[in-house]
Amino acid sequence: MASDYHGTEGDDPNEPSPAALSFVGGFVGTVTGLKRGGLPGAVLGGVVGGTTGYLAGASAAKGSPAENPQADRPIPIDITEADTDESG
Repeated sequence: MASDYHGTEGDDPNEPSPAALSFVGGFVGTVTGLKRGGLPGAVLGGVVGGTTGYLAGASAAKGSPAENPQADRPIPIDITEADTDESG
């Protein structure tokens, strides 16, 4: 059966999205900051967590092999009889 996902090249559903990681990081930072420092801690935790999540997602997307143009190139291997020594 054919896949229902029709994305473009480089649009891998398994890759982390910077926006999604920013949202999750902001949420975790807000909850943690609220528990530790009240309202000011929640604001600071949300900003720091969101920024950290976005940067983590952006750096993970840059390092993915889908954007590496050399990953799709075949490696040429030339085997000739002149390279083998059978006179032994």
